Amino acid sequence: MKLINSDISFGPFGSNIPYEKTSELEPMLKEIEPNMLKLYGEMTDMPPFRNKQQLLEIYVSIGNFQGKNILDLGCGAKDSWNNLIKISDQPRRWEPWTCRCLHELGANIIGIDGADSPNERYTHLKKDLYQEKVLADIPDNSLDLACAFSIFDAMPCDGRGFFDSILARLENKLKPEGIFLFDPDNTGLYKKQDWEKFIREFEARKI
Repeated sequence: MKLINSDISFGPFGSNIPYEKTSELEPMLKEIEPNMLKLYGEMTDMPPFRNKQQLLEIYVSIGNFQGKNILDLGCGAKDSWNNLIKISDQPRRWEPWTCRCLHELGANIIGIDGADSPNERYTHLKKDLYQEKVLADIPDNSLDLACAFSIFDAMPCDGRGFFDSILARLENKLKPEGIFLFDPDNTGLYKKQDWEKFIREFEARKI
């Protein structure tokens, strides 16, 4: 398993990602835009900016989308708490846009969220991410990439402890060359020296 810390590898808001990678992704998103609009309705920005950034980081990490088995942890949902009580000035912000786009881009995508999202074209699983067997339905050595954006700081818990538990559950689900891409907020791993120390210890455990 390869770990990619989005802040360390890509910089804030992807500031370290080469412009040519953005240029490669843009035509792909343009190609799926008509179908996305047909399926999900008019949006101010399609996909929303935060999801476009996630797609870019996944693209840089994995090289292409076609046929790749991808798991999105905390993917968002139609019935998410934020959507239901309309606390946001963008009430559809927390819908599973990244999963929807990945499906249209040719990935085999599984999204897990604590809320339901009926009638999605990708595989959506309503599960409590705290549960020990949250990944039990996913075959071992099947995933090319798992991603976790904005879940460790969203949970009312010890973000680092939650990160460690998710990491342990993913180890058998990812292919040997599989990637875990994550946002380090609330994990204590957003400083370069802390991240390098963690990686040394992580690699030592595998020897």
